[in-house]
Amino acid sequence: MVKPGDGVNKYMMVLSLFAFVSQLVSAATYTVDIHVSDSLARPIEGASVVFKCTEYFENWYDEPDDYVPRSWSLRDTDASGHTTGSTYQCTAGLESSVIANYRGLNATVPVSLHSGTNDVSLIIEGLEDLTIAVQDQDSDPIKDVGVTCMPVASGSTPSLSGTTDEKGVVVFKQVPATADFMLRLKNGYEEKTMEADLANQGNSYSVNMITYTATILVVDDSNRPIGGAIVNISSGLSYSTALTDSGGKAVFRGLRPWNYTISMEYSNRQISAEVKVDSDIEKTFVMDIQGPSTTGMRTEAKQSGNYVVQEAVCPFAAAFLALPSLALWHGRKRH
Repeated sequence: MVKPGDGVNKYMMVLSLFAFVSQLVSAATYTVDIHVSDSLARPIEGASVVFKCTEYFENWYDEPDDYVPRSWSLRDTDASGHTTGSTYQCTAGLESSVIANYRGLNATVPVSLHSGTNDVSLIIEGLEDLTIAVQDQDSDPIKDVGVTCMPVASGSTPSLSGTTDEKGVVVFKQVPATADFMLRLKNGYEEKTMEADLANQGNSYSVNMITYTATILVVDDSNRPIGGAIVNISSGLSYSTALTDSGGKAVFRGLRPWNYTISMEYSNRQISAEVKVDSDIEKTFVMDIQGPSTTGMRTEAKQSGNYVVQEAVCPFAAAFLALPSLALWHGRKRH
């Protein structure tokens, strides 16, 4: 049985479906090509970007037309400050915008969409470089100091970390100029904490930390200085080499508080020792230059007071000394 009005309802449904398909077929594709930079025109890497627009739907009934807001999160910007995205769910002439966020700071730009590619540039204001310079008690720069910047207030600004370079400097680029950080510096065993209030104290800080000097004296078994010996000192992070002078001395300055391996080589003889540096130290090492060569041997230095004397262990010699015992054991087994 056909009810009154059924034909009209079916007709309106067909018209609505036709309108929807027409809009879908005729929908344009919009591409946004986005570049994000700071106030110095430097690209910002890692900025989050959101693209917003409005999509229009025409209703064929008595209801008002629909204006539907759309929003897409795009990929974070790359090293060149660039990201891109495309959509057909937008209507030209209606409200559209791009929003970029970086370390809690935002920039918003309205966009007048047209079909094809829409170039959009955003500038995030209020970013500065935070510079930390570390020097010792003699005003000499300290390399490889670990520096961590932690925001005092919890938020979208992440913790930052780095190490000082040859000039004792580490730079954290593009941090919010109004941020308040706690700085933690680690120089070997020494640690230091301080506050960095960029809004009130500026964005450049100088920090003093302690370094020490190790004076190494190399002598022979008659206590005569050995000049020209190669002395190496290593912490696992840093490595320095020097030759002893005519007085048998090699001096290493700017050492952070840490455990070091000191090794010496002269005339095919080698010795080494572990030394903890937590103050200025002077160590004397004794090398037996009259004895057999220690090349290829595991050579250790035993410390006696402030003197370190040579003790070499040759694996081949140990094996040779063990031969009589092996022969005796083998002979007993045969009987």
